[in-house]
Amino acid sequence: METWQLAARLVNAGGYAVFSSDGKSVGQLDHVRYEHHADHPDSLIIKRGWLRTRWASVPFEAVRYVDEPAKAVVLSIPANGIVPLRQPPRESGR
Repeated sequence: METWQLAARLVNAGGYAVFSSDGKSVGQLDHVRYEHHADHPDSLIIKRGWLRTRWASVPFEAVRYVDEPAKAVVLSIPANGIVPLRQPPRESGR
C-alpha cells in the first residue's frame, strides 16, 4: 500500500482500536498529527485507559496497516515499544 493510501485511511480511523505487533490492544486512535509532512501524518495519538485516560504517540512509520472492516489499526512495534506522553496532546481538545 502506498504511503498516501495509508494516510487517507488513518484520517478516517478516529476511534479505531490500535493493536501492537504482538497482538496486544494498546488503546484507541484519537487523532493523527501533521507537523512536517503534507502527504502523511507524522504521528498517531493513542488514547489509553478507561478510568484514567493516558496518551501515547507512535510514528507514522510504525503503522503496518489499517483494517477498515474490523475498525483496527495494527502497528509494527510491540506494546512495550510505545512511549507514553507526559501530558495530554493539545490537539485532543481535552
